[in-house]
Amino acid sequence: MRDGENELKQMVRCAQLFYEYDLPQAKIAQKLGLSTSKVSRLIRGARQSGLVEVRIKVSHIRNLEITLMNRFDLRDVVVVQGRSNGDIKMDLGEAAARYFERTVKDRSRVFISGGSTIFEFVNEIQASDKQLEIFSFSVLHSDNTYLSAYTLACLLCAKHRRRSTVQGIVIPWGLVKDNPIVLHEFQSAPAIQQACAEAENADVAIVGIENLSDGTRLGTFAREAEINMDIVREKGTGSINYQVFDENGEIIDFDWYEKVVLFSIQRLKEITHHPTKHVIAVAGGKEKVACIQAALKGHFFDILITDEDVALELLRRATERRG
Repeated sequence: MRDGENELKQMVRCAQLFYEYDLPQAKIAQKLGLSTSKVSRLIRGARQSGLVEVRIKVSHIRNLEITLMNRFDLRDVVVVQGRSNGDIKMDLGEAAARYFERTVKDRSRVFISGGSTIFEFVNEIQASDKQLEIFSFSVLHSDNTYLSAYTLACLLCAKHRRRSTVQGIVIPWGLVKDNPIVLHEFQSAPAIQQACAEAENADVAIVGIENLSDGTRLGTFAREAEINMDIVREKGTGSINYQVFDENGEIIDFDWYEKVVLFSIQRLKEITHHPTKHVIAVAGGKEKVACIQAALKGHFFDILITDEDVALELLRRATERRG
């Protein structure tokens, strides 16, 4: 047998034992009567010559996550497959809870918004000995109180038994809406000022994204505050924490902000640029594709937890826009 043919045969044999049978190079050398350096050279030659082709195989879901991360410049993405009963909020809440438990460190400062998806997140959190400082800002109106940010902050705190604390501010809409003196005294109170300053230094913010339908928390607040949602919808596409943004992710200013907004979503954008701080957005359902897409353009978060249908549609729209 010629030297070249013998070399090729040894190369194939080494590659098979190494890649298919998972044998270490030292054992391959012993089995074939070769030196370890010779085996190493043959395996390297098999790759370089194309005899061996190494491919990274990932699941469909993981591929979606990676593609979304790269396309929208996100730090991380979790894509969930919905259950057959179609209750996507429960799926998203469970995924967000596992992500939070895995990534949020002891002694972190956490800002939390309200809403039904964030409620499912808190509901799925397991009891923990982590010590957290939790911040929330809520508007007291006729919305379901179990979905308010303050209620959810208290529930999250209860799941963390080791000296965790809540600094929650509840804005009394009925008192401040037509009384500038009360509003000024409320906003200028030292305790309110301190809570706002500390919340802006949160290590992690976890927020929901709402569309502008009448059934949302913003829609419920709008009815009580006599805000014309048709005008809001003409200008905006979605909302986070009672603040509206348009299809390009630009924040739209409304006069109610000065009464009910103590934590600007502009601050969320700033947090996403910090190397160790994060904003986790938890949102899904086909009815939210447009507002999630707009929020991505606004860079209001750097970690997205969503469902498979939304992930596919976001990528389809992004590809269509590029084309």
